[in-house]
Amino acid sequence: MQTQPSIAHFFSQVDELTEIHLTQEEIPDLIVMGPYNSGKSTLINNLLGQRLSPVDIIPATPAPIRFSYGERFLAQINFTDRQVHALTADELAGFLTRKKLSGLEITGVEVQLRHNLLKKMHLLDTPGIDAIHESSPLPGRLPQSDLVVYLLQQRGLNDLERRQIQQLVHRNGPGNISFWINCNLGNNHDGTSLEESRRILRQICGIEVTVHLINTMDIEDIRKFQLFIENQAAVFKLQEITDKLKKRDLQIPEMIAESMREYDDAKFLVQFWPAIEQARLIVQSQNTLKTMPPVTQQIASLLKKPTHSIIDPDGVTIVYNATGPRQDPVVIREKIISLLEQAIADPSLRPYKKSIGQLESLHSQITKENYLVTAAGGFSSGKSTFFNALMGEAMLPAENRPTTFAITRLKYGSHKKATINYARQVTIPTHYIENQQAALCQREMFTLEHWITDPELLGQIYAMEKSKNGRLTRITAAELLKEIELLKKSFARVKRNFPNNKRPWKSLFKKISAQKFSTGALADNIIVHFKDTAHQTLELDSPAGRAALAKIAGSHLALRVSDMVIEHPAKSLRLATFVDTPGLDSVYRHHREITTRYLPSSDCFLFFLNGKHILTQPDMGILQMLHRAMQNKLQADRRLFIVVNFADTLTAREQDKIYNYLQEYLVKPSSRTINPKNIYFISALDALTGRNKTTFTRFIRYLQESIWELRCAANYRQAIQNFKSALPGVSQETENSLFTEDKQLVSLKSEVEALLKEIRQRTANWQEQIASFNSREDLRGFRDGQKLIKQGFLNLSRKTVTVPSCRDMSASINSLLSGFHSKWSNHINSPTISGLNVTDLQRTIDELLEANFELTRARGILIQYVNTKANLIYSSVETMQNTIESKLNSNLPAPEGPNISPETLAAAHRYTAEINKLEEATYGIRRDSM
Repeated sequence: MQTQPSIAHFFSQVDELTEIHLTQEEIPDLIVMGPYNSGKSTLINNLLGQRLSPVDIIPATPAPIRFSYGERFLAQINFTDRQVHALTADELAGFLTRKKLSGLEITGVEVQLRHNLLKKMHLLDTPGIDAIHESSPLPGRLPQSDLVVYLLQQRGLNDLERRQIQQLVHRNGPGNISFWINCNLGNNHDGTSLEESRRILRQICGIEVTVHLINTMDIEDIRKFQLFIENQAAVFKLQEITDKLKKRDLQIPEMIAESMREYDDAKFLVQFWPAIEQARLIVQSQNTLKTMPPVTQQIASLLKKPTHSIIDPDGVTIVYNATGPRQDPVVIREKIISLLEQAIADPSLRPYKKSIGQLESLHSQITKENYLVTAAGGFSSGKSTFFNALMGEAMLPAENRPTTFAITRLKYGSHKKATINYARQVTIPTHYIENQQAALCQREMFTLEHWITDPELLGQIYAMEKSKNGRLTRITAAELLKEIELLKKSFARVKRNFPNNKRPWKSLFKKISAQKFSTGALADNIIVHFKDTAHQTLELDSPAGRAALAKIAGSHLALRVSDMVIEHPAKSLRLATFVDTPGLDSVYRHHREITTRYLPSSDCFLFFLNGKHILTQPDMGILQMLHRAMQNKLQADRRLFIVVNFADTLTAREQDKIYNYLQEYLVKPSSRTINPKNIYFISALDALTGRNKTTFTRFIRYLQESIWELRCAANYRQAIQNFKSALPGVSQETENSLFTEDKQLVSLKSEVEALLKEIRQRTANWQEQIASFNSREDLRGFRDGQKLIKQGFLNLSRKTVTVPSCRDMSASINSLLSGFHSKWSNHINSPTISGLNVTDLQRTIDELLEANFELTRARGILIQYVNTKANLIYSSVETMQNTIESKLNSNLPAPEGPNISPETLAAAHRYTAEINKLEEATYGIRRDSM
């Protein structure tokens, strides 16, 4: 790219004026900031034409590095208590690579270098604001700078960056900061993060913000960027020069007056001549300033950059088979189900109702088995693209911004469709607390406004409530509109109206004191109750259905979506139900709340990391959430997989560095809760487009093996034994070959004692939980699993959090009863054990929450309710124990009919032989041969 003559002439004139009027220390400082590995050091190195700032795939810049002009190379490295000098770039690189000298950390680096750009400005490279080594916000620790270039990653801003930029804007002012998105992940920038970043930055800065695109590896982009910063520096210098000229112009009258007081002609000329020269210089400089060509628009036109789709447009479907070792969970499960269906339909077995009932129960149990594999990570880390690759085609929206708007479950189905489930009740916060200040939840308020101004949507709502300091008040649509208007005005940057009906307070907001908001009358939350729990089905075989799915993500409906189910005939989905979650570092708090509520129910986790931006502070926060979700799960270290995405953009050496970095900062500190074997490098995009099938297939195979070992191996072996035990005639033979009646009686007594002890302990724990309720909201949270709690400075705001619920209590006790029943089902006539009924429990809580609510009475009634139900369970278990003991003592099989016919016995032995073959092929040895 050749510089246009007008631009070159402009810079030449600026350089001349700078040389006359400014010293080297008066030229501007330009600081480059952003998350680590966003390309800051690469940008500066390419500007200066040599590698001076350390560049690596892991955090490399240890401290701020300032570059200024010097006739020869000289670097001063400042440690905590000393300075060390480097005379060559190689020496400097040695110090920066080591980062520490005798245990001391580098606090700053000053580099002098002979380069023309450094005559125009000083450059300052900085560490990444989100590196896990950074213990405090970076903006407050940097020197005041004249110009700031903030470099964003290709995906745009996350929540940590939003907070850091807020500090930066408060410190420097928005006019001195330029924002750039580094499109360094190949030719796949779709432009979505550009618009999203502009929107978020507009709210932070309070003005329209220009966001530019750049690829720091593209020399042409570097040249255009250099023109931009030279122009920014030139504008700054021209202002400095203009201010100096004004001051000097004011000095001329005094200089002339001073010379006129001299009677000696020689002395007069000595004093008068500088005034003339200064006036000449001022006039000459002002003439130059007036005739300089404007170049800002020309340079801006050069910075425009096209965007591209991130999905390969060829539309080819890629099929990935979940084929692994001989213990293929899908194949074994389908064989067991097939044999069960044959046995259930066999005419010779139909007269034996008890056996058929047990076989049907086992069939239902296996077909409903649901192993959840949940993906979590930052937004735009490739989760949705990964699941698109799993399906072999682009079904889920995947862009350079947050796109997953709700929990999305992917499961096997005969044809492609999406079922979107809408919540019946939605709690919408009006604000959030940050640094003792309240900020308006803008997206939520605009959505709520849309709901109550759209007649069709308003017709679906039957009630609305506003919450203030825990108190709920019914509110009409008209009253709610006024409330929203008052909220907007309270947070508005500009509160007055302008001509032409322009009201800037409708879209530009600021933070206000949290204490001031709390003491006011405006709502903390709005609760919207819909008439029905709605569902929407989209057929994904058609482009229209897929377009509708993508449209919902960005519409007002997204806030009401509770979850979404995608059914697809991809073979990989037979393995498990996969769960895509919203990014946990998104600027949308609603996304984080959705994901954190879902994590505890998952069996296995895929933790996605961006290979170009590995292990940030938000990533570590996400990992802590996953550890909390796994803390009560067995073999937790085998349930977490670290998936490093964008491997196609990494060299083999960079992948090795990332692996070692993860070992150092992730695996070792985890006390063996993270398995180093579970770190995988993939490219979800390459897998989706078919450019690299091998790595993706290997990962799916390893995931399949892990699921088999964690769950399926034991479950399917037990299913095989239950199958054999349920067959008429064979059950007694099998029992006699495995155990004596005496051993079974001893085992039964021991298991019943352990069962009752565990139920008593769990019941007591839940009763303690109920006794600790201190508000109506606690009881409401116990019913729904969600609760409004205080947070922030002085506990002045509210947010919805997940809490233990009556459903959790029922599940914790009923799961024990279900396991006991499954093991001894051959000796129990009843189909199941009556446990805690969730519907009945919720109805009881609803009655307690009526208008005449009294906390002490409600706690007492609920504790007594649990106690009564527990006693019924104890009695039911003891009754079952007596029944089983009676049958064991009789030494007879459970009555199936008068006599077992030869045809029935032959069929039972035939199915036993088939299931034994499957058991031997799967496990290598049969249980009945032990």
